[in-house]
Amino acid sequence: MKLFNMTAYRFFVLSIACATSHLILGSTLSAQPSPDNSTEAPEVSETDKNVPGPDGTAPAADAPTAEVAVPNPPQNFIRRFVKAYLDDWKGSPDGPAPKYRGFPAPVSNPPFPFTVWPYSGSVTIGQPWTQAGPLMTAIWAGSGGDAWKKSGVQIYGWLNAGANYVCANSINDSKYAYNNLAAYYATWYHKFSKTSSWHSATESWYQYETQVPNVNNPIGVNLTQTNANVAICKPDYEVRCYAPSFAIVNYLEKQLGKKDYLSIRNEFFDDYKGQRTGFKTRYTEHMLGWGHWVGTTILFRPELRYERAYDMPAYNNGLKKNQFTASGDIIFFF
Repeated sequence: MKLFNMTAYRFFVLSIACATSHLILGSTLSAQPSPDNSTEAPEVSETDKNVPGPDGTAPAADAPTAEVAVPNPPQNFIRRFVKAYLDDWKGSPDGPAPKYRGFPAPVSNPPFPFTVWPYSGSVTIGQPWTQAGPLMTAIWAGSGGDAWKKSGVQIYGWLNAGANYVCANSINDSKYAYNNLAAYYATWYHKFSKTSSWHSATESWYQYETQVPNVNNPIGVNLTQTNANVAICKPDYEVRCYAPSFAIVNYLEKQLGKKDYLSIRNEFFDDYKGQRTGFKTRYTEHMLGWGHWVGTTILFRPELRYERAYDMPAYNNGLKKNQFTASGDIIFFF
């Protein structure tokens, strides 16, 4: 894991959720009734039209048929798309939760975007399909909207733009090469009570590479592969060594309201042989963040973060032991 300063350009993510029509159309995606389905008065035959009334008067002329005004969405796709966002930001009264099979979700508070996690882009078995982002709302309101609803296909995603200090790694087998890691993870989530606005999320991992060349051994240096980090082995006569690292992070979350939450993050990381960061040291990181939703489609996430390397300078090209970061991002869901 290399620590370095860079701008993290979050990429545009697009997913297509496909499901059978009977799963999706079973609840919220049913087509709106058209004027052709409205109840009509019984037809009157031509003979009946010519029959005088009870008082002998001539039959009355046909009364004009009253037309019911049906509001039409904007015809332009961009306008429909913008209107879907505006409607979302206005908000709507909370209604009763739809009925579903199974047990209640273990988590019901932000910052998690889902309380029941779908697999990939599919619907969740036993749960009514209620998702409809602005993009699909705009598509459904168009001329081919009914066909889209019947197809059981939804397109959704998010656009996340921001700047931050980041670290990167990958998971693979354990023999020395570029990011060939064996890794083991453990996670734990806890809500303090059924009515509490506090909950906690903890994750830890242990990862390693084997046969990593020793940066302090001339023979080991000659075994270095391109872009693959070496290790600070001890004693120096070792040509290769086992290079592990360990980390644990905890999020403590407080729901401040329906649209706001507070996030407190504390992390410990030990790069035993300096193979992941280039510095053989222990690190801690402490973060205070705030999240604010606009409707259900925009999330603001500013944060303040302090990091420290304890055994040797690791920041600013090995000159500083401490680093302070003020960062944030904005996520658009569609």
